[in-house]
Amino acid sequence: MPSDMGGAAAILLASVGGNLLSLALPLAILQLYDRIIPAAALETLVVLLAGVTVALILEALLTFVRATLIAWAGARHEHAVGQRMFARLMAADPIALRVHGGGVHAERFAAISRIREFRAGQGLAVLADLPFALLFLALILVIGGWVAVIPVAVMAVFAAVLLLHDGAQGRAQRAAEDVRVRQLSFVLETLGRIGAVKAAGLEAPMLRRFERLLRGAARADHDVARGAVTGQVLQASLGGTSMVAVAAGGSLGVMAGEITLGELAACTLLANRALQPLQRVLGLWTGFRQQAQQRAHVAAGLGLPGTRPPGAPALPRLRGAIALDDVTVAGERDGPVILDRVSLSVEAGEILGITGAAGSGKSTLLMVMAGLRCPDLGRVRLDGRHDPWRHAEDSLLGQIVHVSARAPVFAGTLMENMTAFAPDPGARGVAGPRLDRARALDLAERVGLTGLAGRLPNGFNTEVGPGSVHALPHGVAQRIALVRALYGAPRIVLFDAANAALDSGADAMVRALLRDQGGHRTVVIVSQRPSLLAIAGRVLTVSAGRLHATDMSRAGGVAG
Repeated sequence: MPSDMGGAAAILLASVGGNLLSLALPLAILQLYDRIIPAAALETLVVLLAGVTVALILEALLTFVRATLIAWAGARHEHAVGQRMFARLMAADPIALRVHGGGVHAERFAAISRIREFRAGQGLAVLADLPFALLFLALILVIGGWVAVIPVAVMAVFAAVLLLHDGAQGRAQRAAEDVRVRQLSFVLETLGRIGAVKAAGLEAPMLRRFERLLRGAARADHDVARGAVTGQVLQASLGGTSMVAVAAGGSLGVMAGEITLGELAACTLLANRALQPLQRVLGLWTGFRQQAQQRAHVAAGLGLPGTRPPGAPALPRLRGAIALDDVTVAGERDGPVILDRVSLSVEAGEILGITGAAGSGKSTLLMVMAGLRCPDLGRVRLDGRHDPWRHAEDSLLGQIVHVSARAPVFAGTLMENMTAFAPDPGARGVAGPRLDRARALDLAERVGLTGLAGRLPNGFNTEVGPGSVHALPHGVAQRIALVRALYGAPRIVLFDAANAALDSGADAMVRALLRDQGGHRTVVIVSQRPSLLAIAGRVLTVSAGRLHATDMSRAGGVAG
């Protein structure tokens, strides 16, 4: 795979070779009219035609090679920037992500594809050819003298007209882009809350809102299309106008005896060749300006603020101890605090139970432990000395897992969901630990997923998740989430009522699996089920933002 510098050098060499070979035709025409035809030199004509044919074939080959190299460079750029963008999203502060709708983030990924399409199309080729326009104009000056002024003057007039037109076109494109982003954000938000929309009977108002957005988008797209057609008409007329002007002006020089007919023909071809990259620059000027906008979108995505300082060191391998020192988490404005100066110490390998009323702050406490919610006051210490907010976030992955009651199932196979899409052992060019199918199947057996897989058409290789015909009950999704969490052998497991949708049989299997984790890894369980809390060495209750010890032998009234 060529490097970026090597690919750029190859594109430049192909451009130089192709443009130099393109000189063969106008120079051959010059010799044909001024020397070969007057001298009736048939043998020279045959040799000249053979040479021109070879030059044209080589030029076509170099053009093909250059197009291939440019397409490859565009694909590499999209792949590299797309990876960086998604990694930035995964590391970004959730609050910063919620500032904009989902349509903004989707538009940023679309901008990467549009940049690639432009790079793989004519954009990069035009930039490579543009310097050679000066070479062709210089040759016109050498061959025809003052005739070189004609294409330059024509180009200046058309450039001025197109630049005036470009200002209005830019405003129309920005307006169209704003409407498109609002429309996409509205669609994503509506689909994400489709259940609530239907339950409230809001289908008709949502449809009317979408129709208004659609009308605005249609008007904006019409303005953009009309401006684009106007620019194309102006750009297309440039070549014909230049050729007629050079032929007319040069004819005066021929009649005055200042240049020959062959020199006029050569100047006409060279002027056409010189104006081709300039003509395409004018035609693609809107595209170049759009590229600046697309790059601004991509830069905004890559510049999303993260939750950790840049260059934060990696977290070393943990034993699993957790300590909270006077942790306070504020609630909504003017509301009570969620956690009020909470201090807690959890030993490595301990199973700790946490209970409390709904909305008491149990889930927030687990989010703080997981490094997903930064406390407003106080600090979190892992293994007695490591602050998770001072270490790279990706180094926490696999060491601390948070199993939520809202267990997601992603588009993919059942096995991929259980193993967090671990690549097959034979996969190449993919980072990360390889698939340990035996471990995944063992965990699946322990939570009762093997029987479910046996009823699916392709077993563990059946496609599930969004877009699949195999809808999984929420209880199954919770068991998949637990397998996914334990598959990577984490040091700390934070279980946030992820058994709420399980029946008694499945709940007993999950309870046994969590009990067996004790001593091997730290387990913190949030639940209101006494049966699950019974496996904990101690149980704490969250109340009024504080932690209190709980005697489970006297707490039989906790809801199950």
